[in-house]
Amino acid sequence: MKTPYKSIRNFNKIYLVALSVRKTLRSQSILLVFLFIVSYCYGQTYPPGFSQVLVSNGLNSPTSMAFAPDGRIFVTEQDGKVRIIKNGSLLPTPFVIVPNTYQNGESGLNGIALDPDFANNGYVYVYHTFIDPPFWTFHNRISRFTAAGDIAIAESETAILDLDPVYQVNQHNGGALNFGPDGKLYIAVGDSRHPGFGQSLDTYMGKILRVNPDGSVPSGNPFTIGSEQRKRIWAYGLRNPFTFDIQPGTGRIFVNDVGESTWEEINDATSGGLNFGWSNVEGNSTNSVYTNPIYTYGHNSNANEWGCAITGGAFFNPNTTTYPAIYSGQYFYMDFCSNEISTLNLSGPTVTRSIFASFLPSHLTSLEVGPDGNLYFFSRDFGSLYKIIYTTNTIPNIVSHPISLTVPQSQPAMFSVNATGTAPLSYQWQKDGSNISGATSASYAITSTTASDAGQYQVIVSNTAGSATSNPATLSITTSNQLPVAMILSPTNHTIYRAGDVINFSGTAVDPEDGILPASAFRWTVEFHHNVHYHPGPTIPIGITNGQFTIPNQGHEVSADVFYRLILTVTDSRGGVATTFVDIDPKIVTINFATNPPGLTLTLDGQPVTTPRTQQFVSGLIVSLAATTTQMQTNKAYGFSKWTQGPDVNGNITIPDINTTYTANYVLPPDLTPLFYVRPTIQYGTTDFTAVVDIVELNSVATSGPITVKITRDSRVNLTLNPTMTKANNRDVQNNAWTFDGNSDPNYYVLTTSQAIAPGDKISFGLSGSLTTGATTGTLTISSIVMGGNKGELKVDNNSDADKIEYFQN
Repeated sequence: MKTPYKSIRNFNKIYLVALSVRKTLRSQSILLVFLFIVSYCYGQTYPPGFSQVLVSNGLNSPTSMAFAPDGRIFVTEQDGKVRIIKNGSLLPTPFVIVPNTYQNGESGLNGIALDPDFANNGYVYVYHTFIDPPFWTFHNRISRFTAAGDIAIAESETAILDLDPVYQVNQHNGGALNFGPDGKLYIAVGDSRHPGFGQSLDTYMGKILRVNPDGSVPSGNPFTIGSEQRKRIWAYGLRNPFTFDIQPGTGRIFVNDVGESTWEEINDATSGGLNFGWSNVEGNSTNSVYTNPIYTYGHNSNANEWGCAITGGAFFNPNTTTYPAIYSGQYFYMDFCSNEISTLNLSGPTVTRSIFASFLPSHLTSLEVGPDGNLYFFSRDFGSLYKIIYTTNTIPNIVSHPISLTVPQSQPAMFSVNATGTAPLSYQWQKDGSNISGATSASYAITSTTASDAGQYQVIVSNTAGSATSNPATLSITTSNQLPVAMILSPTNHTIYRAGDVINFSGTAVDPEDGILPASAFRWTVEFHHNVHYHPGPTIPIGITNGQFTIPNQGHEVSADVFYRLILTVTDSRGGVATTFVDIDPKIVTINFATNPPGLTLTLDGQPVTTPRTQQFVSGLIVSLAATTTQMQTNKAYGFSKWTQGPDVNGNITIPDINTTYTANYVLPPDLTPLFYVRPTIQYGTTDFTAVVDIVELNSVATSGPITVKITRDSRVNLTLNPTMTKANNRDVQNNAWTFDGNSDPNYYVLTTSQAIAPGDKISFGLSGSLTTGATTGTLTISSIVMGGNKGELKVDNNSDADKIEYFQN
């Protein structure tokens, strides 16, 4: 990965200059914005007849959009603003600034949906990260506002659902909102980067929720009893479902789940109650407990398809469209890193994927189908909303005209046009009605303007069928403005950091005309780069020349292929912009994970890993590490004994500054019987049997619970436990002291008790069993593993039943 890693860093040196200029959107600096966007956009590839049209720019980190019946587009910005694009223009006054929105990393204002009856009630729903200022606590909230024209009614916010406190506020928040054809509100919630949340039905994290519009529990959800969280869950086992879509007409639900290190997933959550496997599974699984994605693609840049984060998806089923009929019913999706839009054809027995568009404006988010039947998407980097149109006209038709510019003398200028029509298209630029020699491309650039360049510019686009002339654009030249110079004084480039470090920064800027620029001219940005993509880093207030930020020690990628970039952008009094940056590199250490004996499994950062394993980490990072209490290897049950260098009481390790080995030691307890065998109750030839299991306390110290017994499943046998049974095989059993779980674990029947066992005493249970349909002969072998128990020493015993026999069904 060395080559793409370096290339992305070099690319960003070019991109960051343009990005910082774009964000000013003032006077002379808008020229540089236009230059960059045009030069980038003309690398795009679409099928014949399709083209990309800029709807609006000037957005600040757009995250989601929703279309009103009257054609307005509601847009969320991550910092908490809801903006409206009306008649192709971004309104200057936000619809609302959502109170107490916390933006940092992936947190902030991430989702929006309009009520199905919006035309009458004006309800707008948003998903945002809420900060409770007095206590500095965070959780995600779904709020409802009421519209009055283009502005939300003051004090109209109603919090319809407060989610659980976040585990890691800056990652895996999810946030998409959609109303289904049933009138219910569906909500996508990330796992907050907690390895266990996706599988827990008692937290909202890592789920798709289904609620009434007021946030209450609706009828028809799959889990009807238990916690309030459980009753609102529609689907679970998700990592970071940043977007999802519901197909008009059918109600089919596709969830776009952003993957960890290997796979991006599109999951079909149409049926309630499905478990998509995270964090036990990423991608496809052979375990029938989990529902596999309908489509996956990997993070391998050498594959035919690659990416890093699926950030948008939409069913294409508009009421009306100019797109060819072949696209009707297909699923479009896009990736944040590959900058591609692909389609899935769902009509056949297997899903097939095709590339639709590539080399799009960088870092795509929120793919939607508009009421006009066109696809819409954001470029986060450019702060722009685009739509994709299709025309069958043969004569050229100009869909994006040149834009008038005002630039300082000696600065560059560029005009551009976007046209449709039968290829090939020819271009001839004119100034004040006269052809410009050699200006025969879709764009026309002046590298260094002079006073004589001022005038009216237009372009004639032609082909064999005819021609079209663009609207004129005026180029105005002002007195030369020399650009400022920005300097980061600290930290120095390639400063080494540890996770958890506080980074102090300072900078200065000098402008030839303005002199030393004031703090109000400064804007700092932090990016967290991982492999070939980046995440927003810690937020720094605007308008300061120095300060500090803390590098998180939890919640970030555990990969060592990371670094931080600190960017300084300064703007002079006339809009001239300068940008500089420094990279802050991690201190990398090598960590070895081992078990004794080798080959057993540990859980690292919520994922199972087989030992021995060697991995590089950033020093100071806090990572979860766990050893399973008992593991089977070569038909032996190994019990966990102790760590040689291990996790703290919270199950975490803090990566040290030196290379280290963490070893989990396992033993075969001499008094722990790993296998026993069960005899049918009455005579050979019967299909039913009863097994009695004794858990015997051998030590002089009493064993206090909980005690867990795992009994390996046998496909030929069904086991149950009758809680009222007091005798089995003429032996006393205490079934009422045991809890029996025959559903949750695909590999084991699990029994637990909290009852203490005195020295020399025992606690027993009786299991009822029967052969499954079709099982006619075989050896019934059930292994039982005792897990837990404080201080005492236990063994498994079943007395005379410990014979291995064969039985037959007559």
